[in-house]
Amino acid sequence: ASIPLTDVSAKLNSGTLGYVRTFGLFGRSASAALAVPYVWGSVEGNVQEEFRRVTRSGFADLQSRLTVNLLGGPALTPGEFAARTPETTLGFTLVTVAPTGEYMPDKLINIGSNRWAFKTELGFSQPAGKWAFEAYAGAWFFTPNDDFFGGQRRTQDPIYAFQGHVSYTFRPRLWLAVSGTYYTGGETSLDG
Repeated sequence: ASIPLTDVSAKLNSGTLGYVRTFGLFGRSASAALAVPYVWGSVEGNVQEEFRRVTRSGFADLQSRLTVNLLGGPALTPGEFAARTPETTLGFTLVTVAPTGEYMPDKLINIGSNRWAFKTELGFSQPAGKWAFEAYAGAWFFTPNDDFFGGQRRTQDPIYAFQGHVSYTFRPRLWLAVSGTYYTGGETSLDG
């Protein structure tokens, strides 16, 4: 609502070069990932009631992720992992999005966001025979963009996310799951 756009339609494509590595951290299973997305496409809509169409292409913001199990999920060899019996697990994830993407402060539509973003998340998994119960709680936090379109300062409140999953395994590689997700927060404002 803080951006004067209406009837917006976007056709965006992206390709990502990424690297993921799993490893043991203090005896627990962990992984680290790095992703460099490239985005191209067009956006059209009304800007203050005047129709406009723009095309953009370039690198988006660099993303990294660190995940570690805090409870359960010990570091295992591939053979040990395949033979393991699922157990209660609690994991933590930190995602960082760095403001490295293409950004032009004189343009309203950009590929990069010109701000840092951090997501923390806790995930819990409880197996019970053929059933599995999972819950996640996380939050995105954003630094301000002090050079938003027209020299404005754009801020965004944290976005909180909650997820729940219940699944039943009939046999290996055949299961049924029900999931739900709830988001709240994220109010954006310009110059307060």
